[in-house]
Amino acid sequence: MTTPHHICLFGSSCSPPTLAHLSIASSLTLLPQFTSILVLPVYRHMFTSKRSLTLETNESKIYDHKLKMCEILFSSLPKTSISELESNLFAQKIDSTTNSSQIRISTFDVLTSLKSSSPHGTKFTLCLGEDTYMDLCSGKWKNGEEVSGLIEGCVVIPRGSDEIFERTSLHDIIEIQNGLNEGMRFPANILEIGEDMGELSSTKAREIMRCNPVKGGEKWRELVEVVGEGVAEYILENGVFDE
Repeated sequence: MTTPHHICLFGSSCSPPTLAHLSIASSLTLLPQFTSILVLPVYRHMFTSKRSLTLETNESKIYDHKLKMCEILFSSLPKTSISELESNLFAQKIDSTTNSSQIRISTFDVLTSLKSSSPHGTKFTLCLGEDTYMDLCSGKWKNGEEVSGLIEGCVVIPRGSDEIFERTSLHDIIEIQNGLNEGMRFPANILEIGEDMGELSSTKAREIMRCNPVKGGEKWRELVEVVGEGVAEYILENGVFDE
């Protein structure tokens, strides 16, 4: 009997993808329940405040760069692939509206599309950051109830805070969710990365890029520490975040 596919969806802005993303994806590949990890770079963020001017004005071009950087970063990982589904769904929605600035691609859109195009019985799990998971559980997501019916559950990446209160709060929410038997529920497990990834953020990488690093220089070395040498070279060679 063939084992059903179980895909873990790892969506992120990937602007740019960093070694933190690589560490998370690598940890996901070690979980035996997943047959594959699908990395989904965000085409247009659901919240305007999280989109930079560069991404707002050059979305298609920047998205192509995101895909290529992700291919570089994740190429060594087993059972991991990069999807441009968000871009495809965005293009489909453009055909049905004259105001593209209002288009957003939600997780519900992604799941619905994947469900319809995947073999019968395929299971999906979401990999989410702690804050995003808490928003999901508190009803802040668009189509949150429908999302709960499309997934097996969630793998949650904790903030990495040492504050006992914050970690206890997350554990309490997960315990409640795992105990629910009906209705809108989001059972979850915590993904322990085992390292502090606070300095490996996309924001940190963009801050370094504003200093115009030169290959081999101090800022270049700082950039490599955040995104890896392959992605750092791609960024410099293609002027990805030049404004």
